[in-house]
Amino acid sequence: MRYRFGYGNHACPGRFYAIRKIKLVLAKLIMDYDFKWAQPRPVHDRPEDFAIEAQLVAAPDAEILIRSRNLSN
Repeated sequence: MRYRFGYGNHACPGRFYAIRKIKLVLAKLIMDYDFKWAQPRPVHDRPEDFAIEAQLVAAPDAEILIRSRNLSN
């Protein structure tokens, strides 16, 4: 993954903190929620990715269902 935080003397001083926070939020989402495609599809058949300025972006028309997990156990 590439993040745009600048480089050299102009690099963002909070870039390491920001990346750490992104990872924590992502881990929390994965632990607390279930994700699945809105339309059932085979594992090998998924929407195509496309690139914007050399960054891969998920297909904007792909629909994903997100459900909170039962964490009371």
